[in-house]
Parts: sequence; structure tokens; C-alpha cells
Amino acid sequence: MFSRSNSLIKLGVYMVNFVKGAITLLLSVGIAFSAVYAGGHSAWWKKAGAPYKGTVLQGVAENTPPGQFAGEVLAKEFESLTGIKVRLENTSWDQMYDKAIKDMEANSGIYDFVYIEQDIVYSYLDRDFLVNITKALAENPSIVAPNVNMDDFTTFIDYFKDDKGDVFGIPMEAFLKVYLYRKDLFGAADAKSGFQKKYGYALAPATSFAQWRDNAEFFTGYCAEKGMECWGTTVQGHTGHPASTYEFLESIGPSFGLYNWGVTDDFHSCAADGGSLNGARAKGALSFWTSMLEFAPPEALQSTWSEVASTFAAGRAAQGWVYGENAAWIASNKEKSLVVGKVGVMQPPTGPGVVTQAPQEMDISATLMEEPMEFLTLPKTKKQHYFGYNL
Repeated sequence: MFSRSNSLIKLGVYMVNFVKGAITLLLSVGIAFSAVYAGGHSAWWKKAGAPYKGTVLQGVAENTPPGQFAGEVLAKEFESLTGIKVRLENTSWDQMYDKAIKDMEANSGIYDFVYIEQDIVYSYLDRDFLVNITKALAENPSIVAPNVNMDDFTTFIDYFKDDKGDVFGIPMEAFLKVYLYRKDLFGAADAKSGFQKKYGYALAPATSFAQWRDNAEFFTGYCAEKGMECWGTTVQGHTGHPASTYEFLESIGPSFGLYNWGVTDDFHSCAADGGSLNGARAKGALSFWTSMLEFAPPEALQSTWSEVASTFAAGRAAQGWVYGENAAWIASNKEKSLVVGKVGVMQPPTGPGVVTQAPQEMDISATLMEEPMEFLTLPKTKKQHYFGYNL
């Protein structure tokens, strides 16, 4: 996958909130929120949790498969080990953001930990909302779990540090954006012959933007002729939700070589000042993306990442960019998806030279981390294939 900046990834992080003034008990227990799979140290976790047995921690996160897994699986096992109850409220992205920011602004202390996008970390640091995890662990060595080492993280964790290098948030998950396509449609004999006749080359999953466009146009017409409720491509285009911004700036744009939202290290975005947000690559990316609306399902302009997943799972698109945590259940969960057994997956198309120019040292594609707090740093965890959540 991409390795430059945030390309093709929707990044999330569990941030320990502990609204200022929260008691030390909650701070200590919250930082220790980790040992669901105790890594051979069950006795340690039971002892560490004993003073806080019966304590209830409240958190809010986005209703994604990793969030559901954390709330429905990890929290229960953590409670069985420590006696500490964790209530994780999974809700929509906009409600998650709204509830967290209102709680912190009002200093009401409803939530002990919250999930936020990494893009917002420094705004929250500036407003003094977040607990210094590095400092808290140093001051409470009795609750530092065995085998926990911040150095086990990739450089992704650097996004959640202050200028002194202290950690204020633990990465929970990083969503890879993959290209999904319908194997049954691309493999249909009449589709192959019809495409070859119209475009002069063989039908195949897209490896270029021109091919993506041809595929989208073709299958929109092909499906209509057959009376199928299916279109040529997905578009995550909700005009009243950040999802459309993420699709363009963290999926489409990086695929064209537009990195870091087109902004330079000294915060210039215009080409005249050294930025690239209005440069040739940005214009090419925007032109391609908006042109896909012609071949997308009617719900495209009301689609966030969740609706895109539902659209593909309902068989309403021949191809599309889909976040990885949704790709898993779309391909495997017969209770939720109508296209199980019909889904192919590939790396999304990229512009010329985009992959080779991305510096390998920035590779964060392996940071698919879904458990909260210290647990993320344990070297070994007993992962489950939690189909329907598929972590």
C-alpha cells in the first residue's frame, strides 16, 4: 500500500481524555486499559486491577468493526481479568466527534477516553484536553503492564506526541483503502466480449484511472441493459460529512501523488507558494473523482464510508474504493453481504511513479491496530478472526 503520509488510510486513535480534574483512580485504571489478552500475565492483571474492581470507565468511539470488536470482545475479557467495567459507546462519526468535544469543552467528565482522528490531536493538545500518557505511566509504575514498550510502535505513533516527545494518544486502528471489484461481473463472458468490442482491450480490474473510468462507464450501461440495480463505481461523496473530504484528500489525491493534503511543511497549500492543493495533480484528481459521479449509484452524494460499504455489499457497484475493515465483512459475512464469494481485491490504481516515489521509511500500512491503550504495544496478542468485525 501507500507509504507517504496518510495516503489511502483513514486514521483513528484512542485518546485518553480524563477531562481535567478527573480523579487519579480513573487516570491510572484508564491507562491500564489494555490487557484483554494478557500475554501470559493474567496474574499480574488480576493483581493490578484488584484495587479498582467495580470501577466503570466510559468511552466513545466510531461504530466501525474495530470499535465493535473493542466494545463487544476486548472490554468483556478485560473486565473478566481485572473486575474493571468498560462501557464503550459506538456511534456515528459525527456523533462521536460531537459528544467528545462537547464533553471536553464543558469539562463534564462523561467520558474517560475518546476516539478521535489524528488530524485533530494538536488542536486538542493546544486546548489542554488530553492526558500526558508518558508522564502518567512514569508516575504510576505499578500499572505499567508487562511487555509494554512504546518503541514497539511504528513511526505512526509520532503523530500523537507533543514537541517534547511525550505520547498523548495510542493508535487504535489505521484503515487501508483497497480496490474491490465484482469477480462475477468482470468474469461474465458477455461482459468481456462487450467491453472488448467497445474499448478495444480486455476487460479487467482497473490498474489505471483511464481503465477505472472505462470500467465504470461500461458496467453502468451493462447493468442497466440487464435490469440490474448496479452501477459502475462507488463514490464516497456525502456533501454534508467529512467523508467526502477524506475520500478526495486521503484516497483519490494521494493516488495521483497529492500528499499531505497538498500542504507544505511550512503550511502553504497554493502552488504559487510551494504547495500543491491547486496544482496539476490536484486538478487531475478532482476531475477524475467528480467525473465518477455519472457512473455511481444515486446514493453516492449521501454516502460516507459506511454507506459505500453497504452499497457494495448490496451488489450495487461493480468496483470501488472501500475501507479494509469493511472489505472483510463484505467478502465473508453472508448475513450482511449479498456478494460473498464474488469479491476481488487489489491495490487501487495510482498515477505514474506514485508508488516508487513514496519513501519506504514512512510505511505505516502494517499499523492495523484495533485494541485500545497499552494493549496495543504488547508484542503478542491473541487475535481472533471475528467475522462480521474481521480484525
